[in-house]
Order: sequence, then structure tokens, then C-alpha cells
Amino acid sequence: MKLIEESNGRSETTTYIFYQDPAERDRYRHVKTITFPDGSWETYDYHQKDLFSSLTKRVVARGDKETNKPQ
Repeated sequence: MKLIEESNGRSETTTYIFYQDPAERDRYRHVKTITFPDGSWETYDYHQKDLFSSLTKRVVARGDKETNKPQ
């Protein structure tokens, strides 16, 4: 999914990639990676202890456009 925002005559795109494997119950349909307009990105993971606990989201990696490696 891409979110395109226009401001001051410029288009900036934020890209979202989602977990797509239904077998990954804690992750399925949640955001996997976000790539921001400046080229930086974040990768997410999710965990739920049991059916009655809340889902926990955590950033597992961040990177910038120059290195394309986690910070």
C-alpha cells in the first residue's frame, strides 16, 4: 500500500508492506515494513502471549536511505 501526500507542489510517498501469511497469526495483516519519503524505513514484529493478552508491536530495525542497513 502506498500513501501519497502532496505539499508545496511535491509528492511524497510512504510505502507500507504487510505480513501476508495467515499461518503467522500474530503478524498476519499487520504492518511489516514502512518506507518513508526520505528513504528511511522501519521493520515491525508482533507478539501475543495468549488469546486474552494484547498484541505487542515493536520496531526491530530502522535504517536510512544511504546505508540501507539497520541503525
